[in-house]
Formats: sequence, structure tokens, C-alpha cells
Amino acid sequence: MLENKTTGNRFGEYSVAIRIMHRDAGNLNRGDILMELCGSLKEMDLEYKIILDQKDSSLDTSLRSWASGVQEETTHVMVLEDDVFLHSGFAIIMQMAITSRPDSLISFFSMSRRIKKLYSKQKANWIEVPTCSWNQCWIIPSYLIPEINFFAEHYGTTKHCYDCCLSAWSLINHRKMYILSPNPVEHAGYRESMIGHSPKLAGVKRNSGFFVESLDQYGYLNSTPAKMAGLRISNYKNEVDLELLESDGFIEKSSTGKMRVMGEAPEIVMDSNF
Repeated sequence: MLENKTTGNRFGEYSVAIRIMHRDAGNLNRGDILMELCGSLKEMDLEYKIILDQKDSSLDTSLRSWASGVQEETTHVMVLEDDVFLHSGFAIIMQMAITSRPDSLISFFSMSRRIKKLYSKQKANWIEVPTCSWNQCWIIPSYLIPEINFFAEHYGTTKHCYDCCLSAWSLINHRKMYILSPNPVEHAGYRESMIGHSPKLAGVKRNSGFFVESLDQYGYLNSTPAKMAGLRISNYKNEVDLELLESDGFIEKSSTGKMRVMGEAPEIVMDSNF
């Protein structure tokens, strides 16, 4: 079941390496979802690799998944969790999304029910957000990944915080994230999270806030994005080391004593051994 194929899905001037994070925890239902996911990718002629959890840490698995994708020398890398299923037009949607926003951090999943309202009201396929802490499916330009991985490895404080580190990195660098609406990815395994999350968060199921029904719904990819608020850097105190970030000059204390990002994005200097 666990293939390791040479990857690099190319279309026009862009290409994407696809990685699936997988933890084999003896959960048969999760294994079935993974098999269905792999089957869907094969049907769409999309090549991929599965990256196995080795340290009971989704952070470590995420870091290795993104690093593995970069090695393919594609323009973009996509990382999927192992408990999602895809719309039948996923390959086309992925190509349209990357072509529309080639330099953006793209999420194909959100639990927020507001994305459906914004889609209907503003006729927007993109939701611009400062943070997005869902790890089900991300697409990141390959040239950004080494710095993001460095940031997550050095400032992340839990085993399950890659998406939070990505959001913190985005805040510090004054970069926006973009959620594709409707979502072409559904969280099929939300009842049995591999990292122990409950099936619900604040009473809401951990599945898509707005799952796609038809490719016709993506007629607004070039329209102005709708906007939603997100979290602040201080909200990530349990996932990233704010004290270390402050001492390294990436954030500062406000007049109220709370941490905030700098007025301008600082330069993140990576260790030469990374």
C-alpha cells in the first residue's frame, strides 16, 4: 500500500510534488481512507510519495514531507494528511489554483462556515487570511519551504504544531494566506484524529466548512479575494517559543505587554548546517 514513486506533476510552467503524511497506528479505518486517497491520486495520474511518521510527531513528519518535496525541484510542493478525500476534479482544481496564485501559501481546507457566505456574497474563490491553522492540505512555493522549515524546527514547541508555525511565520513576514473556496479536500477522518484531537472543536465537526460540488464554482479565481480575520502572534504561545522569537528580534512587546510582530518583516538567517 505504501508506494514511493518518483514524483513531479507538471503542467504548463508549473510543477508540484505531492506528499502524504501517514502514521500507521493500527487504525484500520484510517488505513482504508489512505488507500482511497492513493487510489484517487492514481486515477488522476498524479504521482506522490507517502512519508511515514517515525517519531510520533506530526511536526517531524511535516518537516520531512516538505523537505522531501523540495528535493524534486518542482515549483511547488503539496502536503496532504492521510485522512482526507478529494473531489473528482482535484487535479484540475490544483492546476487552476496554482496558476491563479503561484507565489501564495494556499490552503485547500477550512472548517469555517463563513467561507460559504463570503463566496456567495462577494463572488470570491479566494479567502485572504493572516493565519490558517488547518493542516489537511497545503500548497507552498518550493523556494519558501527551506526558510519555513527552519522556522518551524527552531521555534516550534510541540509535536503537532507545523500549521501553527506556518501561521506564525506568515504573521512575522507580513504574508497573507489564501484559502480556496469551496474546498476541494474533505476531512474524512475527523472522528479519529491521529494526534488525539476530538471529533469536534467548539461543537463544530472537524470537516470542511464548504466542500465543492462542481468545477463551475471556480469562476472567480481571478476576482478580488474576500477577507477574514485571523489570530495574532500572541495566540500561538503554546505552539511557538515567543521568548526565543523576541530575543532573536522577530517580535516585540506592545505597550500592553502582549507580543506583537515588528512593523517590517525581519530577515530570518538560517543556520548554514540546516
